[in-house]
Amino acid sequence: MEIAIAIVLAGVGVVLFWGVFKLLRALLNRAGEAAHEPPPRKLEKVAPEGPLGADGLVYLFAHNFIKPAPRRPMGAVVRDRTYSCLGDQELDPEDFAAQLLYASLAELHRLSCIEFTIVPRDPTYMPPYPQKQWELRMRQVKGFPPCPICDSLAVGFDLARKRRLSGKKGEKELTSEEEHFSLDEVLERALKAIRQEMSFWERGGICSDLRNYVEADLVARGYLIPPERETWLDRVRTKRPTPDVEAIKQLESEAAALARRLEGFRKMHGSPVAVSPETDEQGRIVDIDPGLMNSDRELDDLPLDDCLRASIHEAIVAIKQLEPSGEAGV
Repeated sequence: MEIAIAIVLAGVGVVLFWGVFKLLRALLNRAGEAAHEPPPRKLEKVAPEGPLGADGLVYLFAHNFIKPAPRRPMGAVVRDRTYSCLGDQELDPEDFAAQLLYASLAELHRLSCIEFTIVPRDPTYMPPYPQKQWELRMRQVKGFPPCPICDSLAVGFDLARKRRLSGKKGEKELTSEEEHFSLDEVLERALKAIRQEMSFWERGGICSDLRNYVEADLVARGYLIPPERETWLDRVRTKRPTPDVEAIKQLESEAAALARRLEGFRKMHGSPVAVSPETDEQGRIVDIDPGLMNSDRELDDLPLDDCLRASIHEAIVAIKQLEPSGEAGV
């Protein structure tokens, strides 16, 4: 019995020794390969080309359009962080997504590509506006200009029309009223189309996916230089692209013109609160009329700008509730 135990122990020792030997040899070989590894491949710079849509200008000049990141509790770990393209100012990821949508939709309205209508709706009793008794709907009037957000919204409209038409047996067309869709209905389908173009590792929440979709277009156009990804680990890590500062600065006048158009849209269609934002007791900027959420005014009297931005925020919050939390450990 003792001899058998000794033989077994000896066998285990031999196996362990051989395993440690192979591990050490593999580590030494890998170290040798790393020592002779060629220098990282330098990515060729692409000549920037345009024109850019509102979403691209908002991304490149985010420091002029996006709110700074909110204060977080000490030690809080957040997965989704975003920074200004020019500089390292941390920005609010949700406001980033909201401004990409707001600028795109406001421009589509200016170009008469879409029309908005406000209709009555029963309260949902869901955040962020549980008592809201109206709904903003939109209809595509003509083709959209090419840009990432507009392209995805066009797909969202098309999918929404097909789904609604499939529910009408024997019908081949929708009426004008039936072609009006809520923002969250179009956005959900647009987001689905966006994610079909992304790999599993690239997908995140709605805010990061909208932002990264625009970023990919800017990389393809040459305004952003993608990070080098020589190894598998580099591909998994999140690295920010490098901006072509010289090319981006040549678009300053276009970004300023977009800012003026958005300001004009707000002055024409916004409430006094939207035109002259205030700060509440907690230091938050209030730029949407709070009375809209419990208003008994006629729908035609509701300010379109406030309703549009409130609907964008509501749609983003609704979609985020179905996604994993951006807070680590949640």
